[in-house]
Amino acid sequence: VIAEQPTGHHSYGPLPPTTTQPKPPVVTPMSNDLGTVISHHKKLLRKLGWSKFVRTVRETSDLTTLENVNHPAKRLLKHYKHRGAPVKFSTEPWSKERVSQALARGAHKSCLAHTEFLQEEFGDMIAKSQWVI
Repeated sequence: VIAEQPTGHHSYGPLPPTTTQPKPPVVTPMSNDLGTVISHHKKLLRKLGWSKFVRTVRETSDLTTLENVNHPAKRLLKHYKHRGAPVKFSTEPWSKERVSQALARGAHKSCLAHTEFLQEEFGDMIAKSQWVI
């Protein structure tokens, strides 16, 4: 199987062949109302638990199979593909009290001014399996 570059992007030639069969797409209800997606994800999370939920919702990797890649970082890239990249936080985790205060305060006013844009962005990231809510 040789994947083609998405339309509207620069052509860098065909992508390397994959050795695995593509998985069937995970059906995630998409609508202008993110509440539909939240409800669906909440039900899946309760039914499957966190690890299986993530594997179900995030059906593909952003990295190729790496089988035909000849690069000094191949081993590290394979590790990231299967385990994820580490994230280091520079701040301490929020206390329950701080979380409660932030929720009570609500979203920043700029979020409310651009709700339509944010819904489109969130929907796009969810559809690409990059994000869950």
